Amino acid sequence: MAAPAITPAARARDSVPIFQSFFIFPPGVMFFQASGLQQLRCSTCAGLRGVVNCLPGQRDESVTGEQVGMAIQTWGERPAPSRSPRLQPSSHFMFLSYAQTLEALLIQRTASHATRFAVSETFWDGYLRAHPLSRPAVVRRPFSEPLTTPEELFQGITLAATDARAGRPNELRLYLGDPKMVYRHTAEYLGDRYWELLPRAEDGSLGGYAERLRARHGYTCFALMLNNCQTVVPRLWFRLRDFYSGLFERTGFLRGGTDCNLFAGNYRATPFGAHTDDQDVFTVIIEGRKRLLAWPPKVFQEMEQPLSENPHDYQRYRSRARVLEGKAGDLLYWPREYGHVAESVDEGLVTTLSLGLDRGSTATSWVEAALSEVIGEALSEEKQAAPLPFRKSNRPRAARSLPRDFTVALKAAQSPKAAPRLERALRLRWLGWVTGLGLKPPPEVPVPKLAKSDHVQADAGYPILCVPWRDELHIAANGFSVAFPGAKGHAALIRALNRGKPLTVGNALEQFSERSTRASTRLLLSKLIAFRALEKLTAEK
Repeated sequence: MAAPAITPAARARDSVPIFQSFFIFPPGVMFFQASGLQQLRCSTCAGLRGVVNCLPGQRDESVTGEQVGMAIQTWGERPAPSRSPRLQPSSHFMFLSYAQTLEALLIQRTASHATRFAVSETFWDGYLRAHPLSRPAVVRRPFSEPLTTPEELFQGITLAATDARAGRPNELRLYLGDPKMVYRHTAEYLGDRYWELLPRAEDGSLGGYAERLRARHGYTCFALMLNNCQTVVPRLWFRLRDFYSGLFERTGFLRGGTDCNLFAGNYRATPFGAHTDDQDVFTVIIEGRKRLLAWPPKVFQEMEQPLSENPHDYQRYRSRARVLEGKAGDLLYWPREYGHVAESVDEGLVTTLSLGLDRGSTATSWVEAALSEVIGEALSEEKQAAPLPFRKSNRPRAARSLPRDFTVALKAAQSPKAAPRLERALRLRWLGWVTGLGLKPPPEVPVPKLAKSDHVQADAGYPILCVPWRDELHIAANGFSVAFPGAKGHAALIRALNRGKPLTVGNALEQFSERSTRASTRLLLSKLIAFRALEKLTAEK
């Protein structure tokens, strides 16, 4: 019997349509209206099977407008009118949990929105010859395809805004104010209004969001900043890995790490005025036109004292700045020593990504983080937070005795087990750091139960790292790391996967594990899928 034709699920997903709108139902289920249903059915149902949560009693990935209404009634609460899209009987929808949405929403593509970003083999050699990293530079449209699109980034912004409203950790900031952001409103000033003023998916785009701010709330200028935006745009993380890896092959790997911060809005100048960064920065202009004034270190040192009272008062130093200006597709660069301020060239919308290179990390900071992890295992956060007994007359005696949790921490650090635990924590953290190039990865993806007939495939270009240590096997990929018991066959399994050829789950269990370790092998495969190091393949029909 011939084996079925296999394609990675990511390829099957290329034709998934852009979702037109979504909102959140009370149980935390996201609702999407999609176009191109027939294309969706034939191309992606198999790829998304196990990811899509259907309505109660439904076994299909798509449901109609009437079924949406029935679902609302079943859940007992309707969405607020201001957030309800128009439900047409012929409309089709998909239901996904929030965690699943992060992966499913951001993997979709259409021909008009596809971005096949790649950094050519010769790009960094040519760039570094022409532009030393010690000086600012502008490069006109260096890449044949864009790093990302405004549409993809706006979807990421709305997911971050959803996190903010739900009280989940996020790195989104919003500034509202005058064009130069000298006088601006932030979350602290806006209070509860802040949540309504954040972007929503029904805004449709950055332009739609700007129009809602103007029409409903009276704000004409805004600035959105999203640090580590690649964590809500997973495909962007992989493109950034390609961008940074070519550079590091030529300059060496910075253990301080990398990041990607999004700046979007119609503001005329950086909200916090002229400043220096802790990182060297590449800025990719995604939408609009951008100008950057960059002052050499000696010049900016003269400016720092006058600007300390008002960092927006930089115009008198304008003639001494180097001007970097670009439009969509262009790349700007400046070293961290250069003081700078960003400006828009006109009053239009601008979206940029700042790609940072951190030269500042030291071995001390790495050991401190690992030691904190080791000691933290011995401490209870609740007990640490508890108030200590206090009497004014007893202060000298109290000062001579360390709090109990301090003593526990010291004993943990002095324990014979502390040194190997510290080494283990450092090794695991370093493995993840190297495989992710110091770039914070998106959250792990939910993994459906694997069948023996399922095929999986790794990316041979970015192999999974596997390092034996004592009686463990340390495995890392795409910024994540995990320790597994040193089961027989696991290292051989990783070597087989790193060849980049499809492998069935059944064959992995039969060839690379014993009966007693098959559960561990299945867990390892699931972990690698969660890390996005393995692609679950779908059979072409």
